[in-house]
Amino acid sequence: MTEKIIKTTKYKLILILGQLNPKEWRALKKFVLMYTREKSDNIDLFTILRKEINQLNSNEDVQSLHLEHFPQMTAKTFSNMMSRLTLWVEDWLVYEDIRKSDDRDIRLIRLYNLRGLYKQSNVIAKKAIKTAETKPGMSLIATKNLAQIHYYQYYSNNPIKYQQSQLLDKMILSYMEDYNNMLMLFRNQSIFFKLSLPTYKGIHEKTLDRVIKLLPKNNTSNLLSATGTLISNYDYKSLLTLKEKLEQGKLTPKSDLHIITTMYVYSRTLSLWAKNKFKDPKVLESILNYTLESGVILSSDKISPMEWHTLVSVISTVENHKQAESFIDKWHTKVDSKSISAIRSLSMAQLCFHKEKYDEIRDHIYKMVSIEADNKNRANCLIVISLFKDRNNNYKLFIDFAQNFLRQLSRAKKKMAINTFESYTNLTLTLLSIAKSSFQDSKVMIEDSRNIMYRNWLRNEIKKADTI
Repeated sequence: MTEKIIKTTKYKLILILGQLNPKEWRALKKFVLMYTREKSDNIDLFTILRKEINQLNSNEDVQSLHLEHFPQMTAKTFSNMMSRLTLWVEDWLVYEDIRKSDDRDIRLIRLYNLRGLYKQSNVIAKKAIKTAETKPGMSLIATKNLAQIHYYQYYSNNPIKYQQSQLLDKMILSYMEDYNNMLMLFRNQSIFFKLSLPTYKGIHEKTLDRVIKLLPKNNTSNLLSATGTLISNYDYKSLLTLKEKLEQGKLTPKSDLHIITTMYVYSRTLSLWAKNKFKDPKVLESILNYTLESGVILSSDKISPMEWHTLVSVISTVENHKQAESFIDKWHTKVDSKSISAIRSLSMAQLCFHKEKYDEIRDHIYKMVSIEADNKNRANCLIVISLFKDRNNNYKLFIDFAQNFLRQLSRAKKKMAINTFESYTNLTLTLLSIAKSSFQDSKVMIEDSRNIMYRNWLRNEIKKADTI
């Protein structure tokens, strides 16, 4: 479902159904038939929605569906049927989540104990405990599951708590380990947020530190400790430790711990790159590949154009031209764009910029047939840079193109984020100033502008031009 659809329809049902794949539609129908008959208005509506879901983009579309297929119904009756089906769909979402989650057995342990079926509860509990203790890969859920199993066994009428005197101690230990993991997780995020947003005070950090010191440790808490060191100190050694654990499959794939750890590793990798702290480019490329292969930074199996251009910049500065091109070829099809070939051309133009092959930039960009507005602005920005580097041969072409680009940006200003508008505009104005030998104006622009693209590169261009 597109952002436009989300903004133009009030029907939650349409938004949910628009996310389903064919297998989920089949499973949902079986679930709905538990509440209604095969030949009923409810199922008729379900079938119609399945057929026409991609054409229902607004409230008016849903109203037209009502008039075309259920003309005998009043608006209120149709609305009630939509609401009823929505509730069933939400019940199905919850059911599917429970069915696929690790806590199904835990729910059964609680339910069996409530009904006095203690033998059955004990059998499931024994199996669930073994699974939690031996399941490969670290995760936050394993310790939490152990704690809940012991809790539901102990706080019930199940006589096992008298037969196993150590059950109370096991429950207490499991909960302390679980709380320690969660508190360390929160502390890491508090530190990360404070470093990312200076206005955030992190008022609970001292309390978290005191409590964490008192609680028992396990493998997961040790991993979270290394993550905390990476976050707070930009520690390269901790980065290598976490990278190794991720690549060796030490964390349960797709678990909360795996996703969160990967995101921290990815974020600090970019930070360390920006601080010139990477000793081995292969390590950086390995982390970027892992992050993409794991799908952690992808949304609906796609990477945002903004994130992609950051990756291209990073890989272009740490790898040689051939290896960076291979990275682009491998991953550019994952970019969330309607023009994948244009994305590749733009990415290659970026690569040429970072490798100082300015005369090749336009060759790649001129291959672009169509592209989204922001990517088009990025392409024009690179053309400005290419013409700037060639200004000695065609000064007028550079000036005309740069000024025309500024006019385009001004016309589109209301449709752009202010930081994006300023980044492109300030870069172009700075290049015009350098070309006109207004070096002092250029320096002011670079140092005083909050948003400007390629700041360090511009500083070097001033130095080069000032010595000529």
